[in-house]
Amino acid sequence: MSVIGILFLIQICSQFTLILTTLTVAFWGYSLALNIFATSIIVGRLLVYRYRLSCVLGKRHAIKYTSIIAMIVESEMFYTAFLILYMVPFVRHYPLAYAFIQGPGQVQVRSTILADHALN
Repeated sequence: MSVIGILFLIQICSQFTLILTTLTVAFWGYSLALNIFATSIIVGRLLVYRYRLSCVLGKRHAIKYTSIIAMIVESEMFYTAFLILYMVPFVRHYPLAYAFIQGPGQVQVRSTILADHALN
């Protein structure tokens, strides 16, 4: 990820725009895939723990895991939706992509704020 990110930053800072679309799609696509994969692994592990805890102590004690899983999935879906809203017009070369260019970064911040608010 860091190599693609460094190449992406170098391309943005330079004046050559030949491979800008390719690096942009590669960077954001890799970021999207990595976030979905990591979220799936985390949620899967929490589901296993919830199942084990409900078998040992009962379903009443496993309710906390359900709310944590919901919070993680909501945060990821929020980020994924905004990233797709940016990537689809960008790949199709529509000017609408520039309306959503700031979205993914702001949504990452909002997702952590929502997660922190849900825990309190």
